[in-house]
Amino acid sequence: TRQAYYSLPATAFRPVTDDLSTYHYYCRDYAYMDGGSNEFCAPVSIPASSTIQFVYIRYADYDASNNIRVRLVRQYRTSATNEVLFDWSSTGTVGSLTQQNISSASISDTSIDPYDYLYYFIVAPESGDVWSSNLRLHGITVLYYTAY
Repeated sequence: TRQAYYSLPATAFRPVTDDLSTYHYYCRDYAYMDGGSNEFCAPVSIPASSTIQFVYIRYADYDASNNIRVRLVRQYRTSATNEVLFDWSSTGTVGSLTQQNISSASISDTSIDPYDYLYYFIVAPESGDVWSSNLRLHGITVLYYTAY
């Protein structure tokens, strides 16, 4: 067993929207949208039988009124059924670039099974909130253990 990292920079996240006029990157360092509540999505590709230990979310929330929300989702390959493995929000957090650490204890199932499931992160404003340049995703890193 060895420790490994899977990193997703802000540029790995794509908008889930038909209106690309609201989608912006700034200097490839962070991602945000100009208004609206559309989602960013990025696939997760970790080897089979790996176990997630931590998820590190790097973000900046300079907006006292709106918060960023991150979910790790797995979807069955043979149906549209999906399951949220963790759901985190920056509620109440305002400040400079921050890293939030999600431990395996907060993830409902840490075992990776890419044969039966697709895995992806969804990032959006908290329900009822909106994107702004003051609400930024800088990236997500997954620390996992693998036999490979």
